[in-house]
Amino acid sequence: MFISMDLDDTLLRKNKSISDYSLKVLQKLKQLGHIIIINTARNKAMTKELIDIIKPDFVSVNAGCLIFDNNDNVIYSDPIDKEITNKLVKELLEYTSNISIQSYDTLFTTNLNNTNPNAVIIDNENYNIDAYKILPFKLDSNIALEKAKKYNLNYTSYFGGNWSRYCKEPNNKLTGLKFIVDFCNGSMDDTISFGDDYSDIPMIEGSYIGVAMSNGMEDVIRIAKYVCNSCDDDGVAKFLSKYFNLEV
Repeated sequence: MFISMDLDDTLLRKNKSISDYSLKVLQKLKQLGHIIIINTARNKAMTKELIDIIKPDFVSVNAGCLIFDNNDNVIYSDPIDKEITNKLVKELLEYTSNISIQSYDTLFTTNLNNTNPNAVIIDNENYNIDAYKILPFKLDSNIALEKAKKYNLNYTSYFGGNWSRYCKEPNNKLTGLKFIVDFCNGSMDDTISFGDDYSDIPMIEGSYIGVAMSNGMEDVIRIAKYVCNSCDDDGVAKFLSKYFNLEV
């Protein structure tokens, strides 16, 4: 089966760690021939260390806009065109001064106080960047939706509405999963997905078996077919171990 999972507050514990038990379960499943997929809104740089530990078969980052195989080859790439990025960011800066822009390998930010050591500050008027996602902070939802419609972009609100995310339509975690399944000549009837936040809803709804974390948002729990233990209680690994009758 194709087993797709979010990272933060899903496979990872709240402190961003992954347990030895979870790693053993995933390794066992790979040995049995199942396809392990990390499906995250994180960018590649923020995912690399974990990928080196987990060693999944595929990695979908930036919510389905950029996908790699297990040899780190890009098999799908669909950023927002740099001209649209430039126009949108300039318009958004009328409403918020804190915007992050994720390119293929760099996180740009307009926030001069950003503490991320990997972020690159941009404080000029040139935002010509092929962006895999654009992240304005504390943007009014009506304005956010208006801009998404204007530029035909996929819009998602998360972290309690504090952050908005734009990416190229129709990309999301479900389209990323579907691409990988098609790439492997598989079937969506052989998919299991795990998540906790709003951006995980399409993936959970569209998978044959959709599983919400018990620590997830109420809307996610409501639409899921199953609810597993919390991320701090190895919910993903325990569900998979029981479902596949693993001895780990």
